[in-house]
Amino acid sequence: MHPLRTALLTSADGSRVSEGIRIKDQPGRQTFDLRGSEIVRARLTTDTTYGAGPGRRLAVA
Repeated sequence: MHPLRTALLTSADGSRVSEGIRIKDQPGRQTFDLRGSEIVRARLTTDTTYGAGPGRRLAVA
């Protein structure tokens, strides 16, 4: 299962675009492209995780 993240981009005029991002369930660098115009805010939300539980945290850098 690939964890799903949602990226919400907000532009200067207040309009928003939401885009789903799938990443690989493996350590190491992973990249993805997000495109927008005059973006003033970006929010990355974790929708699912693998192996989550007490004492375990998701790291996003």
